[in-house]
Amino acid sequence: MKNSDVIKAFVRGESGQSGTLTSTGEKLFSYETVIAQRKSKNAPEVYGDQEIIVLNKTKYSVTTSRQQSELQRTLDEQGKFWVYVTCRLRGTTEL
Repeated sequence: MKNSDVIKAFVRGESGQSGTLTSTGEKLFSYETVIAQRKSKNAPEVYGDQEIIVLNKTKYSVTTSRQQSELQRTLDEQGKFWVYVTCRLRGTTEL
């Protein structure tokens, strides 16, 4: 898989891996840091039937920044609703 395939798998809620990028379906990791997390439809952060994806926009490395940008583009192209957080420590596993 390529990074773009892993990102598309995450957006669909599927797992995948390519080098340093891993999707569990619920979370997307760059190295060992979560850079996106899907909120379930039962979570209080969800509005109506709209699922929310939380993006971690903290800057860690050039590689992770590229992955974050590609993820944001893909979410926008597919009309997904997302919000972002910053200032997360490297190794963060929950958003």
